[in-house]
Amino acid sequence: MKQFKWKLQRLLDIRAKQEQLKKVELFEITEKISAVKTELMMQKNILKDMLDSLSKERPDTRLVRQAMFIASSARNNEIIKNLETKQTDLQSQHKEKMAEVLKIRQFRQGLEKLREEAKINFITEEEKKEQNEMNEASTSRFAQNILSQQQISLTV
Repeated sequence: MKQFKWKLQRLLDIRAKQEQLKKVELFEITEKISAVKTELMMQKNILKDMLDSLSKERPDTRLVRQAMFIASSARNNEIIKNLETKQTDLQSQHKEKMAEVLKIRQFRQGLEKLREEAKINFITEEEKKEQNEMNEASTSRFAQNILSQQQISLTV
């Protein structure tokens, strides 16, 4: 039986590689989002800890530290705002990348279905050809047997 060769196999291979690359990019974006979330949580915890420590101090010593807190909290709030913006941007990139991965995956799966159908059709056709060859061979043998029997009976 002949070997099955599909004309679109190279396209399927390329799409599979593209899907792998997009998955890697998606994973990298996911890692970046995770890192930004962690940094954001740390910055918020720093502010919370500073507020907690201020609230525990005596009122006469708190005044000096409050001025320092206000100065540093403005910077922390700016950092938090930047991190939240970065997180939003990364999440939109994540959605776009996810849509790309899904689009490529659907295309690849469609190609795989076409390949399977083509393979099934190929195997069916090859089996039909093989069956026809076997039928021809058995018909030829049967005809040869009949002819040889007729020649034997004519000679007798």
